[in-house]
Amino acid sequence: MSNTITVAEGQKVNPLKWYEYSQNNSGGWFQHDEDAGIGYAVWVQARNYEEANQRAKAIGLYFDGEGDCSCCGDRWFDKWTEDGQVGEPFIYAGRFGGADSRGLRWGLPAYAHRYDGTFYVVTARMELE
Repeated sequence: MSNTITVAEGQKVNPLKWYEYSQNNSGGWFQHDEDAGIGYAVWVQARNYEEANQRAKAIGLYFDGEGDCSCCGDRWFDKWTEDGQVGEPFIYAGRFGGADSRGLRWGLPAYAHRYDGTFYVVTARMELE
């Protein structure tokens, strides 16, 4: 599978965007699965938010809160707007993002899942002073 979408001439296509799913520390722990690409945050590349939610579920995220802590709230929340970003995802290091220089928060990485099904660890950018 590639990041290229083939369409008929004249057909309108939504550009691929990145949608971020931030994890809530529900029950005092974070879900982490290095093999599935699930960390403290998961970015999913998709054409729209509905597709991003479907792809996130296929990765292993869930939006029903089943088994999550009743006092801390749900671990993951689905997207319901087109507020994705076009550029590659990154994590701010330092006081705003709270990540270290490698992009780790609480010792866990964030992952970005490309449209083609591959994923990688998201790296940090230093914030502007």
